[in-house]
Amino acid sequence: MTAWSCRDATDRASPGARWTANSCRASCWKTRSCWATTPGKPPPTTSPAEPATTTCSADGRDTYRYEAATLGSGDLAAGGFDVIRGSLIDFTAAVEGLLKTGGTVLSAVDGKTQLADAIDADNSIAYSEGQILVDVNGDGQYTADGDFRIELVKAVGQVSYDGTQDVLILG
Repeated sequence: MTAWSCRDATDRASPGARWTANSCRASCWKTRSCWATTPGKPPPTTSPAEPATTTCSADGRDTYRYEAATLGSGDLAAGGFDVIRGSLIDFTAAVEGLLKTGGTVLSAVDGKTQLADAIDADNSIAYSEGQILVDVNGDGQYTADGDFRIELVKAVGQVSYDGTQDVLILG
């Protein structure tokens, strides 16, 4: 059984708090971060002090915001990962200017484009087998200890970047 741990901007030191996915969402005030945990095991991040923040909406389209200004730092640290349930992911403009899909940085994408299924020279962000992979060290390949990943609680058919909204759309 999966449990959920939550933190918010005013209660960042609440390790051990256990929630269901729905109660985490229902308890969301301004920003709240949720990540899946397995009972008896530690949370999936080695340092959950800097998880992505979540803006919860009444229509169920939660937006996870990553605040890192550069790849490999803050909430996009090399070797890190998040486990999320949500609808949208928003990176800073600086990070969108670094991440590529199909050889184009996200900040230059017009309209919608589907993420590739592997990291390579033209794709520094990809979606594969229920995980969003981010090449934070810039070597053109994904390694768990050198890059960052976002595991989706519920795998979706595709992940697309919408250049008009500046967000990743999950599903």
